[in-house]
Amino acid sequence: MAVFLVFPSLAPYEAAQRDGTVALLPADHIRLYNRLAFARGVMAIDRDTWFKGIAALEAFQQRFVVSEGTMEGGAVVTAPDVGSLSSAELGEYLGHVTLVIQDINILSARLDLLDLEIRALLAGARTENELLNASLRARPHGFGVKVDDSSIN
Repeated sequence: MAVFLVFPSLAPYEAAQRDGTVALLPADHIRLYNRLAFARGVMAIDRDTWFKGIAALEAFQQRFVVSEGTMEGGAVVTAPDVGSLSSAELGEYLGHVTLVIQDINILSARLDLLDLEIRALLAGARTENELLNASLRARPHGFGVKVDDSSIN
């Protein structure tokens, strides 16, 4: 199964930044779009980290197994026989697998947060505070922040 991440387009905002018309927007709108642009940029870094982890895992696997295709491209690849690995090789392999899983979890959480923020914006959030509060209400325990409804404006 191939995985292709499609990030939301901020083309109109980016064009407005380049030609200076972004300054005509209200300050609250600029802050909202800056927040989404920043979140998208961080997500791109997380995506690249995930791809590097996959590449390292594939490089390890290819030392032991010849496999057609790549995980990044969605091919089913053959894993090495873990029973034939030395304990050092097994530790290295588990380290690569663990990092790829961690990278997936981080990327998934970032995608989820950005999705909630975009939905809050589409639902009418006018300020960064409204956007944040709507995101937290939608997922009060999912971002490492414990909140109850009374603490959200």
